[in-house]
Amino acid sequence: MELWIVDRAGAYSSGQIDLSKSHETLVRILSSYMLMSDQDLGLDPITSCDSDGRCFVAVLNGSSSIEKVEVHPIPITRPETLTTRGNMCLETKDSMYLLKFSWRSESVEPETKNFKKVKHVTGVITLNYSSDRYDIDEHRKGLKFSEVKKWYSNLGDPALSHGVTTRSRAKKFCISRQLTLAIFSSSCRPLKTSLTVREFVRGIRDAIIGHRNLHERGILHGDISPRNIILIEVDKTGASQGLLIDLDMASFRKDKKGKKQRERITRNIKYMALELLEAIDNEEKTLKQTYRHDLESFFYVLIVRCMSYGHKEAPHHLDAWSSAQKWTSWRAKASALGAFFGKQIIDKFATVIEGVEELAWSLRKILFEDAFLRLKTPEDPNVLYDPIIGVFDDTIKKLEGDQVFNKYSLISS
Repeated sequence: MELWIVDRAGAYSSGQIDLSKSHETLVRILSSYMLMSDQDLGLDPITSCDSDGRCFVAVLNGSSSIEKVEVHPIPITRPETLTTRGNMCLETKDSMYLLKFSWRSESVEPETKNFKKVKHVTGVITLNYSSDRYDIDEHRKGLKFSEVKKWYSNLGDPALSHGVTTRSRAKKFCISRQLTLAIFSSSCRPLKTSLTVREFVRGIRDAIIGHRNLHERGILHGDISPRNIILIEVDKTGASQGLLIDLDMASFRKDKKGKKQRERITRNIKYMALELLEAIDNEEKTLKQTYRHDLESFFYVLIVRCMSYGHKEAPHHLDAWSSAQKWTSWRAKASALGAFFGKQIIDKFATVIEGVEELAWSLRKILFEDAFLRLKTPEDPNVLYDPIIGVFDDTIKKLEGDQVFNKYSLISS
């Protein structure tokens, strides 16, 4: 027999147990499982559903009382893999608030602390409430971690720890995480639910403006992807606005002593800038990440979505963009963005995505200058922000006319 504990950092084994040599061990194991509480077994005590299918989240109201808030049962976003921060967003039934659960690492600045520093920033969601709900160390209390074996998923992340004798080397794999609940004031929906091309383009443009506003306050978002851009309705006509969410991976350009920081490289591989992919492939664990890297990620959000519309997944020739082999990802992306940009990217846009081709060409020219893919970051951020926001503005104006406005939904089929 082999026992396992699974959490957001990975899976941990007891090692093989020979029950033929110890019947007492079997009795202890069965008794322990029978006596475990729902929380010990991994059932979530914070969320619940009633017999009518309504879902609720328990929110602390003051020091002791708990208020149950009704939410839509289908999350706006949810994690796709186990060993992640496990970000999940739910909207309240009255569409007034967004609830976000995340398993943050203790080594990373709390997202809620970052949000408190940037209250009421245009283009960035506003935090109303936050609380730490659970510490993963409580789940592991009394356990000894041991010899490490790396089991690789298709993302290349170490997933499992295995053994019985304690070794300090195992500690770095036993990441300590805390479950945080944050409540934001916005009725929202994912970027992928854009009902028109104009709404989609405007959503990204607004998020870029939010990114610029953060950068002017010394904060780099550091994790641009479709999941971190949402749409909110700004008036009764149904007009929408894009907002940036998720400051889990955000970093300040300078530390408290005014020194520039070198940050650990993070973000979604598919949307990662070429320079960062190259740094990882060269085994550079840290690199000064810049606003340009995030702007490049916004570009990938645009073109990947334009190619993915009407399909459950992006075209197969983009599979390599998410490869665990960073060189493979870099080479595939660089090839598509270079001399073959028209054939491998623009020609793959869905036929109902009208009026965005010129925008994609313009963004490529601004970011990379030419087919040789120059990756330099201008010292003056306005050198990139101004023309990028400008071409988005021009495209949005054109999409307001009848000639290229698209009535079809961008929701995935």
